[in-house]
Amino acid sequence: DTTRSRTMVTKKTTLDLAGNKILFDSVDGNNNWATFYLQGGRADLTVNGNGTIEATSSTGSYCFHLSGGQLSKPKLTINGGTYIGEPTAVNVEHGTAYINGGFFDCKPAGNVSDDVYRYTLNCVDANYKKGMANIIVTGGTFVNFNPADNQAEGPGTNFVADGYTVISENHGDDVWYTVAKKVDTIDDFKAISQTETGNAISLQAPMNIATTTDGDFTVDKDVAVDFNNQTVTSDNGNIAIRVKAGNVTLKNGTITALDGVYCTVSAADAVADVKNMTLNNSTAWGNSIKAFSGGVINVYDTEVNSTYGGGAEAAGGTINIYDSKFTQAGAHDWNSTNVAASNGG
Repeated sequence: DTTRSRTMVTKKTTLDLAGNKILFDSVDGNNNWATFYLQGGRADLTVNGNGTIEATSSTGSYCFHLSGGQLSKPKLTINGGTYIGEPTAVNVEHGTAYINGGFFDCKPAGNVSDDVYRYTLNCVDANYKKGMANIIVTGGTFVNFNPADNQAEGPGTNFVADGYTVISENHGDDVWYTVAKKVDTIDDFKAISQTETGNAISLQAPMNIATTTDGDFTVDKDVAVDFNNQTVTSDNGNIAIRVKAGNVTLKNGTITALDGVYCTVSAADAVADVKNMTLNNSTAWGNSIKAFSGGVINVYDTEVNSTYGGGAEAAGGTINIYDSKFTQAGAHDWNSTNVAASNGG
């Protein structure tokens, strides 16, 4: 617990966590209270990967601390990973922290007696008010800490960038807050689903999937799509939503495949989690849900409505159904089966 033992970042640096865990224990934390110190105007740290940084101390400890004087502007960019502070994951005295992704939690610290999650992200109050310390959030999930409405710098503190929103979900006794990009056009939708950028979408308006690739998820990453009670229709003549890579969650809305669209949601060599959705399909020989080889589709609390076609088909893949309702309103021929398996599914 000495100043000489601090891990300093003073220049442009990239840290790939690569699935590893860094556990920092500063004991008393009087002289060395952060896992990484970004010191001075040239300090610029980018953190990638799916590892974990956990900081602990009896008097309070941070994963990251940015400082360096009134004219210094150190920069931190977090793109992924898990961060557990006691009680702060990111603390900014000077400079800016950009949170693009990651999972953030904290533990109670001996020097915090009120809301133990209040300082998950934190700036030095006076410098925040002067514009010398800032945090800009465009992604990530936060346990019991709403980055758009918190107490870190006083009531109603908002670290979330314009054009983004926060989605809350209960997880046991905790509430998880996920920052998602507001999307109201198919081009914005594809900017998340078919590039490395971002991992959460919140639909702000109904939209139509007009081409065979508009509804594709093609990048090997986790993506959550909150339909926000909106309806997506498709007249692309093929499959409305195709999950072709990664792990994609579709939740809280409706997908309607119009006549001639043979499938509403499919997965191949990827995982799709369908939660609290309504899926509609009315095409002969079609399906509302279809899992091809290597595809896994998990269906939770969802209503599936099929006319002429089928409800769900495991066509070489796997479909797991939980607390959902499947309705078959009509039949075209023997293919019009509510739940079916083929090709080893």
